[in-house]
Amino acid sequence: MKNLFFILLFGFFSLSVSNVFAAVIDDNVVLNAFRIAVDGHHSILKMKDGVVDVFKDKSGIDKESSFNLNYNAARSGNSSAYYSPAVNSDMVLISQTFHARSNVSKARVIVFMEDIDSVTEGIDIKVYVSRDDTFTWDKIPTLTDGGDYDHGKRMISGNITAFTSSANNKMVFKIETAKSKNMKIYGVGFSWE
Repeated sequence: MKNLFFILLFGFFSLSVSNVFAAVIDDNVVLNAFRIAVDGHHSILKMKDGVVDVFKDKSGIDKESSFNLNYNAARSGNSSAYYSPAVNSDMVLISQTFHARSNVSKARVIVFMEDIDSVTEGIDIKVYVSRDDTFTWDKIPTLTDGGDYDHGKRMISGNITAFTSSANNKMVFKIETAKSKNMKIYGVGFSWE
């Protein structure tokens, strides 16, 4: 349980909030960071304990390890850059390594996406995290649809706390698609603690 602390004119009190509510707050922080990065023309927006990559360029993706993907650069106007699976293929999108300030015990990934075909979380799209620079991958057990963040675009997210690797601070995410489903991935929020 996380605690939120409030200081009022007449005193101090603590409000205990559920992990679900805390996750909603975390999602909103990452969503705002995503929008700031898009509006500010950043590719990767570094945060205290995480990053938001909006794919303005390819700098946040490991191009050597990723495969079967198309990169569509942002064009003028309201167009956003995105990755999508190559035609009739399953995509593997792997980030660059990001260094946490200390060993990580929990990670959260939020994927900003648009379904072209009908996409089911955990079946047609899966997300993995490595905290040892891609030597060991742990699948996020449950991905949740966080709803639309823009017309026809949605966020899916999930946490992982049970890692198979020993504690480390070299963080990488991986997104895999399946069944040749077509979708657009506009960005990823990746945080840890």
